[in-house]
Amino acid sequence: VCNLRLQTDYVKVLDFGIAKILDPDPTESIPMTREGFVCGTPAFMSPEQVQGLQLDARTDLFSLGIVLYQCMTGRLPFEADSAVEMATKIVLEPAPSPRSVRPDWDIPQLLEEVALRAMHKKREKRYQSAGEMLMALEQVEALLDARPARSDDLGASALGSGSSLPHPAAIDPPA
Repeated sequence: VCNLRLQTDYVKVLDFGIAKILDPDPTESIPMTREGFVCGTPAFMSPEQVQGLQLDARTDLFSLGIVLYQCMTGRLPFEADSAVEMATKIVLEPAPSPRSVRPDWDIPQLLEEVALRAMHKKREKRYQSAGEMLMALEQVEALLDARPARSDDLGASALGSGSSLPHPAAIDPPA
């Protein structure tokens, strides 16, 4: 997140680890992301990426779900001491509910559902496109904007002024 001249809190997505690195000559290039080749940051990898399977846009949506989860909780959904242990958790263990991780925070259930669907182990059960996930997030935003403001809200968030998500300064840094 950065501030630009005309826009504050401008979000830039830099890399989810599966960007294809190609040579200038496409006839001789070999993409970095191909079946059987594992490349990425372990904590943000999808189950199919960890297993070296064929990747598609739903892999990025899994990673985006992890980013959303981290924004909601201040923690990663899967924590481990090694890349192998991390990979095993990503493939086999369900992500804990953000609201169970941070019961002291008022995380909207609908937003939690968006993150958990994006991180579904089976890619056919995830959002099938970024547009579909965007529509779900816009629906959550509209519902949060329609909620009456409460006196104990911590202020406006990117999801709307009626939201009671924690202020970014209140988020614990990852361990």
